[in-house]
Amino acid sequence: MKRKMTLILMMLTGLSTQAYAEDVPNAGGQNMRKELSEVFLLGIKEKDEDLYNRFVALHKLDEKALVEVVKSDAPHNVRGVAIGLLCDQTALTEIAQNDKVVALRRRATEKLINQTVLAEIATNNQENIIVREQAMYKITNQVVLAGIAKSDKIWVMRREAVKMLKDPALLAKIAKDDENHDVCEAAVEMLDDQTLLVEIAKDDKIKYRNVRWQAVSKLKDKTLLAEIAKNDKDEWVQNGATERLNKLNEENTQKE
Repeated sequence: MKRKMTLILMMLTGLSTQAYAEDVPNAGGQNMRKELSEVFLLGIKEKDEDLYNRFVALHKLDEKALVEVVKSDAPHNVRGVAIGLLCDQTALTEIAQNDKVVALRRRATEKLINQTVLAEIATNNQENIIVREQAMYKITNQVVLAGIAKSDKIWVMRREAVKMLKDPALLAKIAKDDENHDVCEAAVEMLDDQTLLVEIAKDDKIKYRNVRWQAVSKLKDKTLLAEIAKNDKDEWVQNGATERLNKLNEENTQKE
């Protein structure tokens, strides 16, 4: 069984099993060829470069052998499948933090469960953004997410963190203050609190007019909408209030 595992590993990492068999004394070589036949039954052919056969072989390996495949110079897609089959959190953490291939770091990050490790990866400004994003999507700690949403240097990270926040007051602050309009709009989209939405809708100091328009489009107070439609200094916001008011009136008419 141990030697069969060695054969499978050789197949996965691209080594020649034929050369391995020929290096064994005659009796051993014959045994090796017999074992190669058994391996063939697992869907692997001697010297076959078909990746499908390697993928089949991966499912026969234990955790230790999977780690060997990941650390080898096997094709990236083979290594990626091996990572997908791994459960060892220690091994996955090392891969997620240290592998040279971005896609494989991301794949390992997908399987991490340790919130501390995920936070370290998500807040590491030296890491590639696709790895950081993957780590962030698995974070449940609102404090960590708030930190990213408020101060990360990359606006995409801030925006995606905003989509995971549950604190209405913080969302409102980000909607008013963030320097990127996509982040501001994402914050408004997450808000349902009418009081906070009114504050944003009426705040003419907000840099992006579309943020105010978006807040207006979520208001439910018809009297307030009529006031904004009539008196706001920004025509764009006025039009938004008019559109929202008309929509609410239409909805009421349909209910009657």
